[in-house]
Amino acid sequence: MRVSLGGGNKTISLQEGTLRTSLQATGVVWMLALLSPASLIAQQRPPEPLVEHDLCPFECCVYRQWTARDSIIVFDHEASSDTAFSLQPHDSFAALTGNVHLIRVGIVQMKEALTIFADDSFPPLRLAIGDSVYVLSALGEGWYDIWTAGRIRSVEGFWDDPSWHPRPTGRPGILLRQPQAVWWVHIKTPDGRMGWINMDHAFVSGADACG
Repeated sequence: MRVSLGGGNKTISLQEGTLRTSLQATGVVWMLALLSPASLIAQQRPPEPLVEHDLCPFECCVYRQWTARDSIIVFDHEASSDTAFSLQPHDSFAALTGNVHLIRVGIVQMKEALTIFADDSFPPLRLAIGDSVYVLSALGEGWYDIWTAGRIRSVEGFWDDPSWHPRPTGRPGILLRQPQAVWWVHIKTPDGRMGWINMDHAFVSGADACG
């Protein structure tokens, strides 16, 4: 999994439960050593903004041939305001990959202790009363990427969202702040033009493999 921090000059690579950070400034690359687990635990809060790369953020989401259902502006780069060209209704194009830009992460506070046995190579996730968990991208079917103890984990949601359920449902966490994200998709047209579309303003067909 690859994650970029704000400003485009920092990259976090999460591999085998370790964290490596590269910092680029004035043409000089500063490589930090692999951090120990104790150091990871100290990095409780993720940076903002944060980019999750190569993500298709809903159940049955798939990158393949898509079709524009309305006019869509295509930008030179992701998170750019420089227009490259436009797609017209019924234009087909290849959706190559996508990145989710988290302008701000969500915040969950634990009301009860919880241990999560996630389907990954990391040890069980143990959360205590009062701990904060940071919500990143929604993955569909109630699953999310979260940031805790310096790691990104994919888990099933374990918190109440007052905007959906004003009354508590008995879940051990409560969502205090909604994440704010923008999904950018890298595309290529049949004539070879390439660019990025902001999915907040793009109505397409073909992105959902389930229907």
